[in-house]
Amino acid sequence: MSRRLGCLTAIGIAIVLTFVSCAALTKGDTPVPDVLGHSLDLAEATLQREGLQLGSVRYKEDATGPHGVIIDQNPDVGDLTYVNGKIDVVISGPDLVRLPSVVGREESIARTELKHAQLRVGRVTEEFDDRYRAGTIKTQSPDDTLWAPRDSRIDIVISRGPESAPVPGIMGMPEDNAQEFILGLGFKTDVDWEYSRYMAGTVTEQFPPPGTSTKLGDEVKITVSEGAPPIEIPDVRGMEYALATDVLRTAGFVVETEHMRIRNFDSDVPIVGRQYPYPGRHVPKGSGVTLVVWEE
Repeated sequence: MSRRLGCLTAIGIAIVLTFVSCAALTKGDTPVPDVLGHSLDLAEATLQREGLQLGSVRYKEDATGPHGVIIDQNPDVGDLTYVNGKIDVVISGPDLVRLPSVVGREESIARTELKHAQLRVGRVTEEFDDRYRAGTIKTQSPDDTLWAPRDSRIDIVISRGPESAPVPGIMGMPEDNAQEFILGLGFKTDVDWEYSRYMAGTVTEQFPPPGTSTKLGDEVKITVSEGAPPIEIPDVRGMEYALATDVLRTAGFVVETEHMRIRNFDSDVPIVGRQYPYPGRHVPKGSGVTLVVWEE
């Protein structure tokens, strides 16, 4: 064999050995485990234990049988691969994501959690509820599973709070405070004003009575005092001072007096010469009446 032929032969053998080595390196010596029928989490754990990785994940929505399990894998079971090689799998059913529970959450927080879970808010309705405060999620649908198809819609029901509540006692309160209190609880108010012996602006009556369970949004009728009714000032001019004072006090007025000496006064007792306010006017009971008393 010539030297040139020998060199060519050696080069050829080297190329073949290099190809065989690369092929062996490409194929590897790590057998592919069987992950068929496994859930995605279990398959990933199994592959990691064998020094392999989970590759691409596809979903076959029209697959028969149970959903959420691996129905195909590549490379196949028993094939050889290299360490840290990736095993592609096909899972039966739709692409599922974990479904968070948003019951009891504020609406804005619930929307954010569903968005982060790659889900969408579906139909939104509102209902009264005695358990969940207004503005929080009362129920969600579906609510009987831990998983949902990616990008699927989750319906939520938002609580409007209790439908009814006991009516508080507001009698004796100032009218503006009573109205603010009632409206703050979710009721409406209907206010009537009446004269009474109570101080003006004070709540004297209410309906329904305190403690009555009433639907929120219904009216609570309030009666507010206008104070004592106005009464007419009697005419006591020309009366003896003592008698005039008695008449006015009996009628409910406060008597104030101004004395005026009159020259050549011909009465033995003081006489009411003038009065203020003038007779016939209507003023609240308890108002003052000033008498100008003539005397010698």
